[in-house]
Amino acid sequence: INQQSSQENNFTDTQEDKKNSDPVEKTEYHTDPAVITGDFDKDGILDDVDTDDDNDGLLDAHETQQGSNTQDTDSDNDGAYHFPSDPASAAIDDFYDAFPNQADNSADPLVFGLRSHARDSRETIIRSYNIESDVRSEILELVSETRERQRDAIVDSITDAQIHKVLTDVNGYRVRMEEYIFRPTDRKIVCLNLCLRTAEAGDLRGVTSLWFEVEFAQAINSLPFETIKDFDWDTFFSCPDAVAYASEPAYYPANAFMEFKNPHGTTVRFNRDFDDTIYYESYSGYWYQTIISNTISRNGGTGLGINILPGVMGNPCTFYFWNGEAAYYAAVKVHHINESGQLVGEPFSVLDIFDDVVSGGDFDAVGNFYDIQIWAPDEPWETLPSITGTPDFDLVYMPPGDVPEYP
Repeated sequence: INQQSSQENNFTDTQEDKKNSDPVEKTEYHTDPAVITGDFDKDGILDDVDTDDDNDGLLDAHETQQGSNTQDTDSDNDGAYHFPSDPASAAIDDFYDAFPNQADNSADPLVFGLRSHARDSRETIIRSYNIESDVRSEILELVSETRERQRDAIVDSITDAQIHKVLTDVNGYRVRMEEYIFRPTDRKIVCLNLCLRTAEAGDLRGVTSLWFEVEFAQAINSLPFETIKDFDWDTFFSCPDAVAYASEPAYYPANAFMEFKNPHGTTVRFNRDFDDTIYYESYSGYWYQTIISNTISRNGGTGLGINILPGVMGNPCTFYFWNGEAAYYAAVKVHHINESGQLVGEPFSVLDIFDDVVSGGDFDAVGNFYDIQIWAPDEPWETLPSITGTPDFDLVYMPPGDVPEYP
C-alpha cells in the first residue's frame, strides 16, 4: 500500500485522517524548535496530530493499548538495569521493551523480555504460511525486510485490526499479547496471535502462537472489515456435519484451520474442510454446506478425524477432541479473564466458545480475554483424561471481532 501525503509534513494523509487533521492545509508543521509548544519530541509536528509524540518508534495508538507512556521513550525507566555501566544515559525504548510499563531489575533478556522475540516470530510465521504466488506484495516485502521499524510500518499498512497488550494470564504470569487481523490473499483472512512470556513462566517462557486462517470460496479483498466481522462465524464452526444458512450466503468458507505452536516448537493443528458448493432444501427452507472433514494433527503429522466431546460448563470450560470411540487426542480448557488474570463473567459452554471466541462479545459483556490451554499428548489417551499440570499450549487471546481496527 503506497500512502501519499498531500503536503510535505512527514506523515501520510491516512495518518492525518486518524488525527482528524487536514491533509491539505499545512498548519501543524513547524521548523523552529524555539517557537514550538505542545510538541514533546520537538520534531515539528504538534502532539495533537503527531502519531508518535515521543518519537520512540512506537505509535501512540499502540502505547495507549499496552499502557505505556506516549511521552516517555522508556516508560518504566528500567534502562539503567540493562546498562549498569552508563545508567545516566541508559534506556530501553518502549519500541524494544516487550513490557514497557513494567520495570525489570535484570539484564537477562529472558527476564525483561525483548519485543524482537515477538517480532521475529511474527515474520517467521507469516513467511512459513504465505508462499503462494497470489500473496500480497506487502507480505513479500515484510518477510524480506530486516529493519524492525520498517517491518512494523509494513504490518501497520496491511492489518485490518491489531492489538498490543501487556496483561497477566490465569497462572499469574505476565504476558505480552499481540494480535493481528489481515488478508494475505484475496480470499483469505488471518488472525495471528502471539503471546510472549519471560523466564518466570518456566516451561511456558518464550513465544506461543496461534495462526487462525479462513479461506473463502469467493474473493473478500474488496470488503470492508466491518462486513467481514458480521459474517456468520459461529455458524461456520459450531456445526459438526453441515453449515445451515437461513438465506443464500454471498460468502462462505472453503477451508479453515487453527494451528498452535509453543515455545518448544511443538504444533497442533485443527483443520476443517468445507464442500465448495451450497444447496437448498425446500422442506427446511435453509441453504446447506457440507463439512467434508474435521481433523487434528500434531507436528505436521497425518490428520486424524475428530469429534467434539463437551466437558464441563463453567469458567473455566473444558471440552475434548476424540474419535468417537476410545482415542482422546486433545483436551482444551478455556478461561474467561480480565487483564489481571482473574476469572470474570458467567459460566459458559463449548457452544458459547464457538460463538464468542471466534466472533466476539456475544454471550458475556464482562472481560474480553480468553486464556486457552491445550493438552495434546504424543499418544492419545485411551480414557477420558483428567487435565492437570502444565499444558502443552497456553495462549491469551482476544476474539477477532473485538480487536480494535488499526490503530
